[in-house]
Amino acid sequence: MGCAWVRIDPLLLRAAGVNGAPEAMNYRIDKNTPHLRFVDVHGAGRVELGAFQSLAGSFFVSHNRVGATVRARALDMAAGPPLLDTRDAYGWRTVGAMVRHDASPAARVQQSLRLRLSDHRLMHAHHALTASAFTASAFTPANVAAGVVAQSPAGSPAATLLDIAPADRVESNGVREAALDAVLRIAATDNGLLTLGAEVARTSSAMDLDNGVFRAMQSRQAAWRVSQFADWRQELPRGLQLDAGLRLTWVPTFASVYAEPRIAVRAEQPWARGMLAWRVAGGVHRQFVSQFELPALGASAVTSGVRFWLPVDGSTRPAESYHAAAEVAWRHASGLTVQADAYHKWLTQLPALDFGVLLGDGGAMPHDLPQAMFVRRSEGRSAGVGARVTQELAEWRGTLGVDLGWSSRTFPSRFAERAQRTPWNEPVRFMATLDAPLPGGVRASLQARSVFGRAWALRRAYYDLALADAPVTAPQNDRLPAWHEVDVAFGRDLRVGSWRTRVSLSVLNALARANAIDAWLVPDDATVAPAQLARRAIGRQWLLGVELGR
Repeated sequence: MGCAWVRIDPLLLRAAGVNGAPEAMNYRIDKNTPHLRFVDVHGAGRVELGAFQSLAGSFFVSHNRVGATVRARALDMAAGPPLLDTRDAYGWRTVGAMVRHDASPAARVQQSLRLRLSDHRLMHAHHALTASAFTASAFTPANVAAGVVAQSPAGSPAATLLDIAPADRVESNGVREAALDAVLRIAATDNGLLTLGAEVARTSSAMDLDNGVFRAMQSRQAAWRVSQFADWRQELPRGLQLDAGLRLTWVPTFASVYAEPRIAVRAEQPWARGMLAWRVAGGVHRQFVSQFELPALGASAVTSGVRFWLPVDGSTRPAESYHAAAEVAWRHASGLTVQADAYHKWLTQLPALDFGVLLGDGGAMPHDLPQAMFVRRSEGRSAGVGARVTQELAEWRGTLGVDLGWSSRTFPSRFAERAQRTPWNEPVRFMATLDAPLPGGVRASLQARSVFGRAWALRRAYYDLALADAPVTAPQNDRLPAWHEVDVAFGRDLRVGSWRTRVSLSVLNALARANAIDAWLVPDDATVAPAQLARRAIGRQWLLGVELGR
């Protein structure tokens, strides 16, 4: 993580209103200390309890930290080269566990009972410290309270990542869910399968926002939901199959019941010396825990945004969308497969952050505010088509594909309330894969991807903050260059005693393509429009993997 990824952003530094920060337009990074750590642990097991009974369980723990401490020098200050220390640190931890009991009490009946727990914690801290406060003597309670010290000393090179001091700018989020669900499957007739299920879940969350740009706020919610669902699968003549289902969810905080009907028809039939399969489906989907994203506001921000999750609290409606999809696939006896799919989504109810409220000057928000005070309804649409051609022979497999997609939505208080293409939309995407044997028992695989037409070329913070110095009125017109990426992997299976071992070597971005993720705005002169400087994706990466199994 070098200077090509992390740099001082004078526009964000100015927006954050850091006390004593130089009014400089260009900075030279003298020291960049990156922090990067990812730890993931997974486990799963299954025990047979007797005839037609089993107990299965799994867990995972993920603890990740990413950040950078940067010291930079302002280059265009007449009075001298002031120094600036900045820190941007992210830490998130996810823990999940599940236990499920499966049984078949009768020849036509299967049942399962599952208990699942999950907990997610996120902390993002950032600050900027001017040269006058570098000495430890500057960090007195009086100086911090008076704002003489721009931010806290936790960003000094000796500080531990995510050590939070009182004057740090902080965003944090925690979400926890516990649920118990039961499913009963009954072969009611020779051609029909009935599935019944119920779930009870409790989701709680806490969000704290104090980043120096948005209005400080706290929001804490806890919500129960009770769901029941039924699904009927019926085999029809001429190879047809009908799936029809209905989920009903009761949320006590709403005192309402929400219905999600779904239906699908599929078939698989011989055709033209092969097999033809197709499926059409439609339904209503609702979401009772919503994902939001705040822009990363640190002057040396490592990532473009910070994601967090909140359960609906009764002051806003849950997310709602209507889906329609169609798929078709034909497989020839020679191993040739042709697939195509299409979809359309009507996003009629999307909870979205109201940045007009977050950036407002109305003073402090209530201590535990309802979501309706900072979340508003947005809406949108998305559609897409795709095609794949796959050829399989005795020992190798290759695929070529293309996807065309379109997605737009409104953003409360931004872009004159006009719908904009979404930042995650990939309008045109080409892909290719190849898996083939090499001498010596080695298998090689290749994955290539190209994306054209991406929008939202600037950093998300520019658009979300509507910075006056930035052209941010129509992000769908700001285009990024094409993205090209090729990954290559080599693997070999070995036998070590009673263990099966697989050793693999992977090369990500093997061509070392300097793909652009987004762009900074770099003002060269106050009278000239700022130039754009692309933030590039990570270059070529080498990975060595070892898998053990029995």
